[in-house]
Amino acid sequence: MSMLIQKWDLGICILILASTLSACSRHGAPTAELVEVDYASRLMAAGLSGTALLDADRDMRVGVTTQLKSAIINHYVNLELKNSRIKTDDGKPFDSIKHLDNCIAIEANSNDTSDINFMDRMRICVAAFQDTHFSATSRTPMPGVTTGLLLRNIGGRYFITARQPDLLDYAARAEGIDDFEKITAVGNEVLEVDGQSPAALSTHYQKFIASSSPAHRQIMGDLAILSRYFDYPTKRTVRLKIKSPTETYNFELPWWAGLSTRKRLDTSTYFQKIGIPVSDRVRMLVKPDGEVDWKKAQLSFKGYLDSESLINDDPFRPILDFKEEDGEVAARFGTVVTSTQSFCYSQLLTFSAPKMTSPDGKTLPFLETYRRFVKSCKEAKLNLVIDLRSNGGGNGNFPSQMLAMLAPAGASYPNKVASFRVNSTALKMISSWLEFPEIIIKDLGDSGVRLFDEIQAAASAGLSMTNAVPDSDGIKTDEQVGGYDGKIVVLVTPNCVSACDGLAALLKRSGRGIILGTHTNGTGAGFISSKDLDSNFEDTYSELSMKIPNYQFGYSTKAFPDLVSLPYASVQDSYFTENKPTFADIIVEPTHDDILGKKNTWLEATLTALQAP
Repeated sequence: MSMLIQKWDLGICILILASTLSACSRHGAPTAELVEVDYASRLMAAGLSGTALLDADRDMRVGVTTQLKSAIINHYVNLELKNSRIKTDDGKPFDSIKHLDNCIAIEANSNDTSDINFMDRMRICVAAFQDTHFSATSRTPMPGVTTGLLLRNIGGRYFITARQPDLLDYAARAEGIDDFEKITAVGNEVLEVDGQSPAALSTHYQKFIASSSPAHRQIMGDLAILSRYFDYPTKRTVRLKIKSPTETYNFELPWWAGLSTRKRLDTSTYFQKIGIPVSDRVRMLVKPDGEVDWKKAQLSFKGYLDSESLINDDPFRPILDFKEEDGEVAARFGTVVTSTQSFCYSQLLTFSAPKMTSPDGKTLPFLETYRRFVKSCKEAKLNLVIDLRSNGGGNGNFPSQMLAMLAPAGASYPNKVASFRVNSTALKMISSWLEFPEIIIKDLGDSGVRLFDEIQAAASAGLSMTNAVPDSDGIKTDEQVGGYDGKIVVLVTPNCVSACDGLAALLKRSGRGIILGTHTNGTGAGFISSKDLDSNFEDTYSELSMKIPNYQFGYSTKAFPDLVSLPYASVQDSYFTENKPTFADIIVEPTHDDILGKKNTWLEATLTALQAP
């Protein structure tokens, strides 16, 4: 287990085992820098050793896991749903309680005092729930490690799809490897990684990944082969066998660790021991909460990435970048002109940006920016392509409002629905909303009062879930757009998550868009917080810190007259989308020629779909 030590300028240095952690700063004020310290080391410094140390550390680990079990039972909205929607490796129905008891038993029988390994076991424990929104994270982030290469599975073979030039250029000089750029070129096939097949390693890493669909889990497992924040390497380099069009190479590539390594004494000591250097070039791989943010990670890589635009910029009608507050690209808008047709193109990389800034410096709300773009497409009488291939989601209200902008005049479509577990936590949450009406409930609109009544009614009836409560009686045409009649083509991959899942589901169920790709992620649960209550969990030993999804969302197949709710059991399978992705109407997958830049399968399929009657 671990504790947090705050470093003060008191001329004091803390001795832990054979390593010295300096607590001395150059100035006279506290630095407020938090450093994660291995709990076993603290126990040893306090005089414990042998059996007493193992027992004390085991008690802590069992305590944390037991608290996690209690929190999941009390708060996780999908606790019962998972028992019917997912299966264990042997094909049996998943048993949430039995699984959590097994996680506790593993800790009760383990003599491993490493915090790093314990965190990995917690990741595996929580990832078994197969929920992209539900992953075990440590209070102090686990640093990311990378080699500077990303891999992708194309037809069962693994190819280099992107490179981090700075890390690789430095590695080439440091390792003295000739023809390094040729060896690690985008498009080369990776045959072995440390003597194992990439497919076998991906399968191994997938058990650490929180994903609502197998396809998303595989994508993340593939990326983890050479870039991850768990199951750390055991040596400084990774041995690769790579095949180019003309030769096969065997060589070793160094690992690099991110700057957040320095916030944890255990990872800092471990990486120092095996010789993995720390670089600020790796910091883009890890969010502040320790979860991988592949949108930002990909920005520091160069190669074939779903986050890149569908087409190269036209010098006369360029695709323009619209940025969120932190400077990252949130969306791209423009008009694509080909030899056969023209169409509007919008690439939406996130729904987490409240506002966007255009290239000319104007900042507007995200939805207003999109509304103006759709109006311009309407005025130009152009069809629209919506690129959702790399969208991690965000505001749950965006999808319904965006569909309203895309609706023809006079249209009405089914909307979002929500359901809560019937327990005291949900009742307190909704009571808090009613007590503080000034709070904006980001994902549920004005349905708080109805939910309060639904929970009371469900509790009286002895039900475990509330009815499916509609957010509104239907999605009506946006008055400012006034109706858009153009054809809509939507591009998706399993990296279309959460609110992105929602937009794809609404477009599919309304019949408003033709979906290209494979399918979305399949996320169907999220987080609702009020002034006094939220979905955060932290154990009493400050080891874990995570959000536990506390409400289900889905999308109805028909409008709700008079906002009448429907029995949860009757619509559970058809409405609620957790582990149920939105599947494409037309299958599109990239090829090796796409990676090499010789082909653009996505663009070809898009043009064909736009031309179809």
